[in-house]
Amino acid sequence: MNKVFFYTSLDFWGLFFCILGMIWSITCYRKKVYSFKYLAPLFAFTGMILLSDGLFYLYEGEMTTSAFYIVRIAKFSDKFFCLLLGMIYISYIRESIEGGVNKYSTHIIYSIGLAGIILTIYSQFTGFLYYFDAKNVFRDNHMRVSHTLMYAIFLWGTFTAIYYRKRIDGMRFWMILSFDFLVIPAIIIQSTYHFSIVKIALCLSVFMLFSESLKTMIVSLSKKDGQIYKQEVMIKDMQIKIMLSQIRPHFLFNCLNTIYYLCGKDPKMAQVKIGDFSEYLRGNLNSLELKKPIAFHREWEYVLHYLSLEQMRFGDELVVENNIEEERFYVPALTLQIFVENAIKHGLAKKKNIGKLKIETKSVKDYVYIIVEDNGVGFDTDKLDKLDEGHIGINNAKERLKMMCNGEVDIESEIGKGTKVTIKLPQKNK
Repeated sequence: MNKVFFYTSLDFWGLFFCILGMIWSITCYRKKVYSFKYLAPLFAFTGMILLSDGLFYLYEGEMTTSAFYIVRIAKFSDKFFCLLLGMIYISYIRESIEGGVNKYSTHIIYSIGLAGIILTIYSQFTGFLYYFDAKNVFRDNHMRVSHTLMYAIFLWGTFTAIYYRKRIDGMRFWMILSFDFLVIPAIIIQSTYHFSIVKIALCLSVFMLFSESLKTMIVSLSKKDGQIYKQEVMIKDMQIKIMLSQIRPHFLFNCLNTIYYLCGKDPKMAQVKIGDFSEYLRGNLNSLELKKPIAFHREWEYVLHYLSLEQMRFGDELVVENNIEEERFYVPALTLQIFVENAIKHGLAKKKNIGKLKIETKSVKDYVYIIVEDNGVGFDTDKLDKLDEGHIGINNAKERLKMMCNGEVDIESEIGKGTKVTIKLPQKNK
């Protein structure tokens, strides 16, 4: 088989796979799989090295004008991208070490790589490292200097990986050493038998790093799927507990008893209250089927139906003030309703004179705020965890807000003066 055909075939097939690897790495990195951060440039530079090597073999010795420039550009690109590859390889190792490494040592290695690039550029005008003879054939001059710089970079990477062995993931450590296991034997074979396979060895080494990142990604996605499943189960369990806590026999009995009384005294009002009661129950039961937050206006409708029922019971002793400035956001179902119910049941219902409840929403900079404030009896917030069984699902609601909306809840209360609940949601929930 023709030697030029064999080498160029290896180089161009390697280039093809490097392009595929680079595209895949970029795609994964854009999807925030950060283990592929340095793989795209590693594939890109390895691909450029293989392209340069293939073009060099095709045109070396040709006496045309285009061949004159192609072999020179190809050889320069080969050396230039080899040095860049070494520098990216060092960056990959540094990122792989948990806790990082000394910055000064990596800066020294980058300086060596930069010196090699400057020397390669200088050689284009002086022939210090290499030159081309009258037949357009490559001739070595002081290439050992350039090789020494490249070997220093890769050997430093190997030494660093071994030194920080315990701070690198097991599989990734062996993939990093593949540069030595594959490239060094390839250099020995090339020096002894003049069989040029160093560039292909580099390509295989990059693919081994790629395979490790791919494995890490698959494991990470599997863990993430498991966490999502557990979170969904937890949310469903919370929804069931919320729904059961909302359907309180005492509250239902009072509502039905009042509606029964209205049927004889004010049938039209009784009809309205039956509608409110029906929507209240529907909202509670539908919450079991909701896996995602709902639009605030839907939650607000549930709250209004509930407030209508409570005002039917308390009459003029319950005053509700609404100031809804912002509605374009999402909340977990029954979240606001829980805090409103707690304000009435545990704050205002125990108050001797008129109880006032204020509900407002507003948008401030990057956040939406929901505020539920009452002038009820208040309570000791330090004992909130112990009160939670009586105070309907407060911790439950806080957990759902955190998991589903990345929301925060702040509760202020003073005995004898009232309670203020502030829910803080990021604007991204709009």
